[in-house]
Amino acid sequence: MRDADFAIKSAEIKVKEANLALDQAKENAMARIIKAPISGTITALNIKTGDELGAASSSSARGSLMTITDLEKLFAKVSLNEIDMAKVKLDQKSTLSFDAIEDLTLTGIVSEIDSLGVITQGVVSYAVKIMLDGIDPRIKPGMSVSAAIITDVKTDAVMVPNGAVKSSNGSFYVEAPDETAPESSTSESANGIILNNPPRRITVEIGLSNDTSTEIISGIKAGDPVISRTVANSIGQTTSRTPSLFGGSGSTGGRMFSAPR
Repeated sequence: MRDADFAIKSAEIKVKEANLALDQAKENAMARIIKAPISGTITALNIKTGDELGAASSSSARGSLMTITDLEKLFAKVSLNEIDMAKVKLDQKSTLSFDAIEDLTLTGIVSEIDSLGVITQGVVSYAVKIMLDGIDPRIKPGMSVSAAIITDVKTDAVMVPNGAVKSSNGSFYVEAPDETAPESSTSESANGIILNNPPRRITVEIGLSNDTSTEIISGIKAGDPVISRTVANSIGQTTSRTPSLFGGSGSTGGRMFSAPR
């Protein structure tokens, strides 16, 4: 009877050992399955069939096994100088264009602004992150992008080219053809308008400005001609006369990145 009881207990122990071995085998099998911590697209794969995965595979010498990118959340990172940086705030709207996709323009908002600048060759710059409002499948991480950040908005503003605004003794002025001179004092040419008499100065008050245009608050009205460029020659003075324009916003360059999750 004792022999029978011993045999039963011995068999039970072997069953338990077999179950433990089975559980260990299942655990080892599950270790061969790599589960992604996030959803996205594999944009870099650093392993191949036959590679051994273990402690060595996660070492700094080998690097990451793969890179998973969330292509549904892309952002642009641009660099601004300290003068432009002072005008930029969170949640400001921006328009983005891409060197590789000429017909594509997207919108976004400023989501992050670096507090610490980077000095390169004596110039301080700050990184700004712009989250895209929408995604186009043609956009890829690493693409070059130009961003125009809208720092302020004015409606019904009178704008003139930056070259038309001049300064003297702390005040600003524009030049215009002298309307009191005889009509024969001006003539058209292929390069612009030839003025036989010196232009007159008009003192103006300026407002907002961007890379191309300056707002005129007072001094001239919409439709008034102003001189944006003058070229002196032996005959007289050739000028380019430009009517008032509505301006846009300045731009800066950067690159596209995928948003972390």
